[in-house]
Amino acid sequence: MQVNGTDIRVITGDLTDMDVEAIVFYAEDNLKLGSGFGNAVTMRGGPSIQEELKELAPLKPLHAVVSAAGNLKAKHIVHVNGPKFQERDLEGKLRTAIFNTLQAAEEKGIKHLAFPPMGAGFY
Repeated sequence: MQVNGTDIRVITGDLTDMDVEAIVFYAEDNLKLGSGFGNAVTMRGGPSIQEELKELAPLKPLHAVVSAAGNLKAKHIVHVNGPKFQERDLEGKLRTAIFNTLQAAEEKGIKHLAFPPMGAGFY
């Protein structure tokens, strides 16, 4: 599908194995990668990602920051501190978080990025 001249594709796959410029990570304010998807990022990308994030934390709610992606195929990770489950104005906050993610990517010259499902589940 094309939206305003931008190609959008929905695919199923492992973000840590995608051949894109950047992947998006739904982050906590402390930027710790943690368990689940964060653990996969650490295991496949290496410890350099978390080391870089120590210098970038804390991340304000709905803001985004770009880090290197270590050993992943992607060159960058856009970390966004998106809204949490059952927050007020979830849809508006999610829209702001996605906008800020795209803006952070654009500032780094990133044009090809992969998003996880955002606003699904607890995060």
